[in-house]
Amino acid sequence: LFFEMFLIFGTLFLFSFSLCESSQNNWKLTQAAHQIRNYKQEQLLQLCALSDHERFRNYLKSILIPRPVGSQNHKKVQAFITQSLEALGYRVESTTFTQQTVIGQKTFTNIVGTLDPLIPRRLILACHYDSKDFRPNFEFFGATDSAVPCAMLLDIAASLRNVIYNRKSKDLTLQLIFFDGEESFREWSDTDSLYGSRYMVKELEKRPYPQYYSPRSRDLDRIDLFVLLDLIGAKGSTFYYHHPYSVLNAYTVLPETERQLKAYQNCIYDLPTIFHDLMINTFIQDDHLPFLEKGVRTLHLIATPFPSEWHTVKDNEEILHFPTIHNILSILRVFTANCPVENKCDLAERLDNLFKRIANIPEAFLRDQQRGEVDFTFEQRLNIVRSTYEQRPVKFLSKYSIYIDKGEVDLFEPNSDQTMEYHIERIKNSGTNEAAFRIKNRRFSKLKELISEGTYFSDREMRQRDPWLYYHMIGRHLTENESKALFHSQNSQYKFSDLLLDFHDNKMVNDERVKMENSYRKEPKKFFSYETKKTETTISDEEKERLRKEFVSIMHESFLEGRDKEFDYSEVDENSKYDDYVRINQDAEDKYFEDSDD
Repeated sequence: LFFEMFLIFGTLFLFSFSLCESSQNNWKLTQAAHQIRNYKQEQLLQLCALSDHERFRNYLKSILIPRPVGSQNHKKVQAFITQSLEALGYRVESTTFTQQTVIGQKTFTNIVGTLDPLIPRRLILACHYDSKDFRPNFEFFGATDSAVPCAMLLDIAASLRNVIYNRKSKDLTLQLIFFDGEESFREWSDTDSLYGSRYMVKELEKRPYPQYYSPRSRDLDRIDLFVLLDLIGAKGSTFYYHHPYSVLNAYTVLPETERQLKAYQNCIYDLPTIFHDLMINTFIQDDHLPFLEKGVRTLHLIATPFPSEWHTVKDNEEILHFPTIHNILSILRVFTANCPVENKCDLAERLDNLFKRIANIPEAFLRDQQRGEVDFTFEQRLNIVRSTYEQRPVKFLSKYSIYIDKGEVDLFEPNSDQTMEYHIERIKNSGTNEAAFRIKNRRFSKLKELISEGTYFSDREMRQRDPWLYYHMIGRHLTENESKALFHSQNSQYKFSDLLLDFHDNKMVNDERVKMENSYRKEPKKFFSYETKKTETTISDEEKERLRKEFVSIMHESFLEGRDKEFDYSEVDENSKYDDYVRINQDAEDKYFEDSDD
């Protein structure tokens, strides 16, 4: 591809990361529950009143020192974080390990503070407390990277301790993680970086929890959401939803909370927007990555673009903008406290939704009918599904597992039946479960229909959906005559006003691209690299055709993966008329879809 970052504009819906009441034995039922919620004014004002500038600065003062791994300052910061958490009533686990690095053996210590270790589910806030070692060139303080995030975690813990203890929902607790060894010792690579987070994921993955529940449950599974803070504190910091590497419904709480807090006098400072309703497709290597790779829900809160002082001697207290820090901290405090509206998770309702979804798929009942028999009605199919679940749950899984999503395996109580365990494992652990595969199959059928029809994948329509990509791969290589011929041939009714709007869209996206590229030019560590060409060169007709085919292929892939924002995928994904059973049974096409998901 010609680029590694693009912007997707659209409306984001406000979802909140909700807490549902449940019994200890059914803690997993509540883990994936997300409810739409409006915050109450009195709750927001109470949380605003918890801000304490002096408290935050006191935490920051003891962390904002050069603290490379193995140094005395590094040990001082370790001790300070541990003592601070213990003073707040957190159960602290410090895990020390030695690992071979590019400069020899190094000893690292991860620090984990848990408010209530007996509670099964975790909302994790995380940061790294080590600073990069630039000695002997200069002493690096790492104010944004990541002294401020560490101080923020401690301040949130101090301000919300009573709020979290006193809420009625008792199956989720706050856990704070301070990673060691995030920074590379030489050049950033997969092996020289993220020492602490990579080690922790391996440990959590090996540790079963709880012993009596199921061998499938591990400590890693207890994480509802993993939120990583990094590069925070400089003036003008902005944050975006890092599609597709973050949890959308968790991120959207932040810009909505910022808007709400701005409406109340003396709650936060009147600053430009910090959390934007905007998705950017980026890949940033940071401590969330080892967790993301294991399927943990992650939310990466990193200033984008990076501060210009990143990894320079200037990343010290002088660049910190405390009004910006105050606003971010206030928003994160609301996010963490969650202002919970008590809500019982309704197992019966979730089951009923599953039954109805299966009953809406006539082909799921072909084996229940005799040849020549009248098709079952919806009510008959619904009764078959419900009675099968109630009387023979193993048979239910055997028959209908293809229609069950990963997030629904918790509806089935584990038992000693190996067949049931097999189907649960198959749904839970498959890289692409069969329900997702069926959706892809339906989209592929629709894709063929759209290609045959012609309009949806015409140059004009594709250019409107992704003007920047079109310009990069096709538009900038067209001569004036080619452009005129193309648009006259494709749409004789193409109005001058449409042309002006398209020009405006192209300019807006291109201006944003240039702005972002200029911001990232100094950030080789955490971003994929990409070329920025200052001059355009003439290319051959063969190269133009190759680029056109590549562009069309990308647009086809975008459709299959559900990225076309204006397309109503529900009309395809939930419509059995698009099932191609020959295609479903072809192993070669199975592999095609598996590869497309990698």
